[in-house]
Amino acid sequence: MRRLKVEPDVLYVDEGSVLTSAGKGAALDLSLHIVRNDYGAAVANELARRLVVVPHRAGGQAQFAGAPLSRGDGVGNTLAALHEWALDRLHEPLTVQGAVARIKRAADEDGDCTGA
Repeated sequence: MRRLKVEPDVLYVDEGSVLTSAGKGAALDLSLHIVRNDYGAAVANELARRLVVVPHRAGGQAQFAGAPLSRGDGVGNTLAALHEWALDRLHEPLTVQGAVARIKRAADEDGDCTGA
């Protein structure tokens, strides 16, 4: 059984046979890292140029985005309420309909008249 060590403050990790990234943007960084290792910097740089992304961000750096903050318009609070609702129900099937109902309740509680 293989032991894993979570490194929460890095873009991606390359441990040889195991590679993982922190999210969508970091997945691009990891992909370019793989291309760079397999085909060289010139190919990786050309691919980055075509994708219109930074050619190289080292995996060991922290992500730029911090913890989500409320935008002050109720949307952040509504999403936080949905997140909490979902976490409390991980033991049961979650549906889109249930999530929409929770969003509407949270919006009503915040006084948001958009109806979400």
